Amino acid sequence: MASSAPEPLSARGKAIVAAARELLEEEGLEALSMRRLAERLGIRAPSIYKHLPDKRALENAVISAGFEEQAELFERAAFAPALRPRLPRHTRALMQSLLAATDLQDRLNLGRTFGRAAE
Repeated sequence: MASSAPEPLSARGKAIVAAARELLEEEGLEALSMRRLAERLGIRAPSIYKHLPDKRALENAVISAGFEEQAELFERAAFAPALRPRLPRHTRALMQSLLAATDLQDRLNLGRTFGRAAE
């Protein structure tokens, strides 16, 4: 049975996703098209398909990159409370609700016990 997990992106694929995120942040969702993205990258649109099979894959990669960034921020802030005020508001709210769960709090404390203390 074939895996449904996406293939890891190449360095060029990651650059395409980063450019797509910039385009989204600057101009909004309606501006994200393969043609506009290719223009931004200085390539032709079909070249994008060598790295991402379709627009849905691009959108999924952008979402995944956002989640990875949030997870990294969350991980750093979980063990370095001084960083928490600098997190985006939605990340702080998520973190507070998760830390309220006893099981997670116990695991975080266990992590500190084994050397994952704040930096």
